[in-house]
Amino acid sequence: ISTVAPGIVVHTDNPDGYVLDTERSIMAYADLTDHPDDQNGVIYVGVVAPAADSVANESFEQPQDNAAGHLLAKSSYKPGDTYIYYWGSGWSKGFMPDWESWIQYLNDFSDRLKSPLKITIK
Repeated sequence: ISTVAPGIVVHTDNPDGYVLDTERSIMAYADLTDHPDDQNGVIYVGVVAPAADSVANESFEQPQDNAAGHLLAKSSYKPGDTYIYYWGSGWSKGFMPDWESWIQYLNDFSDRLKSPLKITIK
């Protein structure tokens, strides 16, 4: 058995711009983009990992270039098994207006995975 971990890089310019939800196995990060002072917007990044054993921020002891660490959703994995996780993003100048909307989107997505629509045809 091995460990797999989808992750999201945490940058030094926004080291606290993340949410971890262990109950829903969600990781979310607000990436400030290049030159945020030029009003380039914010890119929201997220992972929903239903099989995750844990979600955590693993900071580096010393930043590496612009990376302060990363968010990881660790899961046990047996080679040959199927492993599923969902990754996505939104942009504040697109159809994801703000951080609260992004978190709500990820929460709703996670909830739909746990309670999928089931249809019976008779």
